[in-house]
Amino acid sequence: MSLFAAQIYPGQGLGFLVLGASLHDILTRLKAEPQRFPKLDLVYEYTSPVKEPVVLNLPTNGLRLRFDGPQQRLRLIEVLDFTKSQLTYKDKDVLRPPSAAQTASVQPEILSGPTFRHIYNRLLGPTFPGEYIQPETGDETGMGVYVLSYPGIAFTFPLSGSSWSPKKDVVSLLSSSTSYPASSMAIFKGDSWPDARERLYVQTVDPRDTFAAIFKGKEPVADEVRLVRIHGEGHLEVVRPDAVPPFWIKLGLTSPQELVAVLGPPDAIYRKNDQRMSIHKARPASRTYSRTDERLQDDSTDTDQSSAHTATDDSDEGNEDGEVAGNVSGECFYNYFYHGFDILISTPAAPSQCPPSKKPANPEGIVPTDAPSRLVASKVILHGNVPGSYPFNRHRRCRWEIVYLKPGKGQDVVNSESAFEEVEERLHQEWKSIYKNTEEAKVRQRGMVLNRDWGDSPGSSCELLGGWEESVGGKRTNPSGTEDVRGLGNTTLFGFPGLVFEVLKNGTTMPVRPAKSWSSTLRLPKSSFPPRPQPADQPKYLKRCADDLYEWQSRERAAQKPFLLHDGPPYANGALHIGHALNKILKDVICRVKVQQGRRVVYVPGWDCHGLPIEIKALEKQRELHKDEEGVLDAVGVRQAARSLAAKTVKEQMKGFREWGVMADWDKAWTTMDKGFEIKQLGVFQEMVKKGLIFRRYKPVYWSPSSRTALAEAELEYKDDHVSMAAYVKFPITSVPEGLKGKLPDGQLYAVVWTTTPWTLPANRAIAVHHDLEYSVVESGSDLLLIASTRLPQLTGMLFGETEVELVLDSLRGSDLVGAQYVNVLRGKESVPQPVVHADYVSAESGSGLVHMAPGHGMEDYDVCTPLGIKADAPVNDLGCFTSSALPDDPQALEGKSVLDDGSSEVLKILGDKVLAVHKYKHKYPYDWRTKLPVILRATEQWFADVGSVKDHALSSLEEVRFIPEGGRARLESFVKGRSEWCISRQRAWGVPIPALYNEDGVAVLTDESVAHIIPIINERGIDAWWTDSQDDRAWVVPGLEGQYRRGTDTMDVWFDSGTSWTQSDQRADVYLEGTDQHRGWFQSSLLTYVSASGREGAPFKTCITHGFTLDQNGKKMSKSIGNIIAPRQIVDGSLLPPVKTKKKTSGPISQALGPDALRLWVATSDYTRDLIIGQPVLQFNHTALLKYRMTLKMLLGSMHPSARTAPITKLDQIALAQLQTVMAEVASSYDNFEFYKGINAINKWINSDLSAFYLEAMKDRLYCGDGGGVVEEIFHGVLRMLTPITPILVQEAWDHRPEWMKAEPQIHPFHRTLDDPIISPNRTVRDDNLLTDLPWLLNANTAVKTAQEEARGKKIIGSSLESSVVLQLPSQALGVFERYADELETIFVVSSVKSDGEVEGAWKYCCDFDVPGGKGTAWVVPPEEHKCPRCWRYVAPVEDELCRRCEEVVSVS
Repeated sequence: MSLFAAQIYPGQGLGFLVLGASLHDILTRLKAEPQRFPKLDLVYEYTSPVKEPVVLNLPTNGLRLRFDGPQQRLRLIEVLDFTKSQLTYKDKDVLRPPSAAQTASVQPEILSGPTFRHIYNRLLGPTFPGEYIQPETGDETGMGVYVLSYPGIAFTFPLSGSSWSPKKDVVSLLSSSTSYPASSMAIFKGDSWPDARERLYVQTVDPRDTFAAIFKGKEPVADEVRLVRIHGEGHLEVVRPDAVPPFWIKLGLTSPQELVAVLGPPDAIYRKNDQRMSIHKARPASRTYSRTDERLQDDSTDTDQSSAHTATDDSDEGNEDGEVAGNVSGECFYNYFYHGFDILISTPAAPSQCPPSKKPANPEGIVPTDAPSRLVASKVILHGNVPGSYPFNRHRRCRWEIVYLKPGKGQDVVNSESAFEEVEERLHQEWKSIYKNTEEAKVRQRGMVLNRDWGDSPGSSCELLGGWEESVGGKRTNPSGTEDVRGLGNTTLFGFPGLVFEVLKNGTTMPVRPAKSWSSTLRLPKSSFPPRPQPADQPKYLKRCADDLYEWQSRERAAQKPFLLHDGPPYANGALHIGHALNKILKDVICRVKVQQGRRVVYVPGWDCHGLPIEIKALEKQRELHKDEEGVLDAVGVRQAARSLAAKTVKEQMKGFREWGVMADWDKAWTTMDKGFEIKQLGVFQEMVKKGLIFRRYKPVYWSPSSRTALAEAELEYKDDHVSMAAYVKFPITSVPEGLKGKLPDGQLYAVVWTTTPWTLPANRAIAVHHDLEYSVVESGSDLLLIASTRLPQLTGMLFGETEVELVLDSLRGSDLVGAQYVNVLRGKESVPQPVVHADYVSAESGSGLVHMAPGHGMEDYDVCTPLGIKADAPVNDLGCFTSSALPDDPQALEGKSVLDDGSSEVLKILGDKVLAVHKYKHKYPYDWRTKLPVILRATEQWFADVGSVKDHALSSLEEVRFIPEGGRARLESFVKGRSEWCISRQRAWGVPIPALYNEDGVAVLTDESVAHIIPIINERGIDAWWTDSQDDRAWVVPGLEGQYRRGTDTMDVWFDSGTSWTQSDQRADVYLEGTDQHRGWFQSSLLTYVSASGREGAPFKTCITHGFTLDQNGKKMSKSIGNIIAPRQIVDGSLLPPVKTKKKTSGPISQALGPDALRLWVATSDYTRDLIIGQPVLQFNHTALLKYRMTLKMLLGSMHPSARTAPITKLDQIALAQLQTVMAEVASSYDNFEFYKGINAINKWINSDLSAFYLEAMKDRLYCGDGGGVVEEIFHGVLRMLTPITPILVQEAWDHRPEWMKAEPQIHPFHRTLDDPIISPNRTVRDDNLLTDLPWLLNANTAVKTAQEEARGKKIIGSSLESSVVLQLPSQALGVFERYADELETIFVVSSVKSDGEVEGAWKYCCDFDVPGGKGTAWVVPPEEHKCPRCWRYVAPVEDELCRRCEEVVSVS
């Protein structure tokens, strides 16, 4: 047997087993593959085959399918044995081999399913907490099950009762190596199994497209028939999907060709001589009754053929003699199995007479057939399709209604769901006028046997059958244990003009509808709120919740001191990414929380527009636009192109931010390229010049050859696996201090240095040792080598190999070596003695203990050498290539060679035997953050800001700052402490110029006066004039300077640009919020410029918040090259989630788009203080939560009534209000502490546990059937309050859909409410000191009741919880608690009645223990004692089919 291989589609199906498909469709497919599905076991309730669910077992495949009785649609797919089918989810195997520990400790059959880890980590990800079902009473194994539920799919895990506790971490419990794999899996429609199971068999399922979904690749079938309306006179209206007009069949007129044109070819054609047509044989000539009354047309009673003789041939032979549908040569039946009816094609017969209450008419759309047509539709047979017909498996169930039987007072439409007694009575009343007397009526309407030619009706007719006509032969066991219950032998047929009814004689009945429908008396939820956002409405909601709200709070709270959130400007380079969304939405949520707290918010967005990336991108774009043109853009052209690109990007990014619902003062948005911003930036620069904090110096800086500019520390990235060519090199020592001369042996002494950058050796100007280290002299050949003593064991093998080395001198202190001199042979003729000096950073942890110093290529080297008068030299140009001065004796040998490519190897080649060893060295190395290429340290003339003079002030200003997370304080302080200078000059055209003037000798002039002179000129002429004006324009030269001066071309570091953005506000910002990388970037530059030039105390921010980076679901950094980038638009439009399949043929799949709120909710649910994971599992979790919000709001909106305000407040209402107040306080506290994810977690827990599963579940009876009271309105306002900062579009949408009676009242908009505005009216609050202490005990009991009910439900004892009553057995200490709520316990537990300490009696009973004051209590679930009320469905009615007392009172009032 080949395994059943199928893909899992949660909420949709398993392979071709599609939820919503008919039993006929499923059986047809299964029977077509007997090798894969060798055994089909159909189980149905004998006494109620149509009312109760139908179960189809596939034991060979480990599957069980459940269908509802009335429509026989697939509602539930269960996998009971994972080893018997090959199941996959998104192409990942569901079943994985168990661990060795599991195999050794657990029975093999228990190990058939996937592990929790596999489901949680690889398949579906995290979900809401599940539920635990306690082990059955007397179960020796003590094994219960834990149900892990996802939207549309659930898994059960065996779990020992001794291991389970609600307080335990279920993830850890089920992830342990000794835990059991899943024992079963269920696929269903619904957000979770607890939500879905209550309405599994009663929810409306639109069946369209299910047939096509199962039989992929076949020709599309005709639109499924939904209903057949019988109008009398042989007129039948065939109703199909909404968009398809009805089709009219006129018996005696409609031709086969018309049937085929509309309904498609029949599934089979049976002629009258076919053995399968034995039930359709013609009637004999004899008659048992005749009459001549003109009121009755010719008819007779047939007695020779019983339906019990029906053949059971299951073949589908083709039409004989090449006969095709629509071109028949004789009488036959057209069998439309898919639609659920057969049509007899025969010669025209006399039409059925018109019902007495109906006027003869020709319904619209019925056109007589052509006269030459000799065959027409003369009968339609509608099939009931109860399970007994499935061995033959020919028909699906057809729905019908008799239109001409008009419903009267207390009467419903007669249809396929009506009890036969009601149908018979109504038809008797309709047709009684055509009979002479009661005796004739009795004869004409008596029981009969079936003859398909005409039955007991005159002429052509419509027959309505129960569907057991094919169940013959073989025995069946009934519930009492007796056998020989046969098929149609248990049926009786009754006839009326044009109609034949088949009635089951053995007590089985169709679903019985009550004599009166009470639906009109129910107060069912009604709301215009859509289940999903309507795209057409989104723009207006965005405007109201963003622009309008910002304008309102600015206007109405203008007198207040504002809450200022200063924008860390995003870089205007490229499209928005998920990091932008995280940053901007976090800021927006903070602003909305502050508005809700009653503050006036000021948030003016900004953009960082200068710098190299924009310049490079602009140049690339220009090259693309002008491919055929030669030449290079000058500085002015570069600036124009960069400005244009930045302006375009700002416009695009602003549009994106606003589409996310970010509220801000967009009209006042600033950019660093605005003239006003640049003037203020230059003012800050002038103030720093005035204080002597700006200077120019030739010193090493980070230089990017790929960008051809100096870089600041904040512009670097460090690569941990960079590989360098390292070398040990010896320099000849020419002299030693006097104290060593007598100690050293004869011979040439060399100092051995180790370097990872051999290309810097031409710039070597000193060798460093440490005072306190000990050094040794070893002899190798004729050379004496100086090496740190502790490094000798590690270096001997590398430097000397197997050559013997003699230790000549030991224990030389580094302090004795200071003052020695050596020669750098690379300097050739220019070589001069160079010193050996002390440096604190020298150690013996690596290398040789002697450090090669090139002050032109190392900052530490520069700091040591400069005070000693050793000048820096850097023979490397802007491109990172050697200049001619690198090797004076042979300039061409190194000139032009890249120091990062072959520079090191060329230098070592020149050194020759001075190189002792060469090796590869992997280490951390700086890279240009823009080009992602290595940088070098290179001495150049640069402008610097003196950080050392202000760092103490900067550090002290942070003492009063709040950091979130707190670790941000140490991180920012470490960056400030670690720098003394800040290189602020850049050799690029696109930026703010450093306003320095240079004389003919290149000497710079930068004074307070010169800058003060230049700023007004820039303000007047524009900043581009710095480049466009002629160089001899004296207007730029401060009066008093003589000689020729030119304007410098260096621009300021972009961190200086954005770091001065605090000038855009007159007050200190309440919050700065950016990514964690900004501790060394914007946070630091803002702090340094602020304390240097603002003249204000403290830091520029009161609170500094940092967020992490976004990672994919595997924890990897997002990268275009990897292909794991997620764009914000994909979250907004739902394209990352599988689409919802549409049920309409005229439209495509339904998008999962939930709008910007989906993106906002992801941000709010994330702990932003660490790196954030984003992927489909996380998004699906939030998507489900957002849908839950919508469903909850729709329920609340539809359940609010003005009468509820005056209805009494019950204990249950008080509990709900207490829970609401608790969660609102928790959420408000979390929001205030910027812990939004904790607030959302609290909301989700409250909605799922306290609101949906507890209060609303308990309130349904009161809302629908009772006085409609409760505190739904208060809860509605509370939900909106908590969601307002997070999902404002949803809140606005819900507010727009509030009931009309609420719109007519003056109410405060949720956006305008502050936390001080009461949600709960004081007169609605009843103080009960016992409530909060009693609540945990009540919830314990409620959980126990649900657990016991689930056990009964699992054994098919009950369906709805109302089908049970509860008996509580309590210790004496707990009686008082539950007695206080005695009148409402049945409502709280959602059962029909509750007794305390009563007798536990009933045909069945299940129990569960729970904690109460004084010990343990027991909740017993037992059968209800009363009858079911047909209106509210509670089992509290005194008499069967009569209303309960409460419903009687409600109905009488209404």
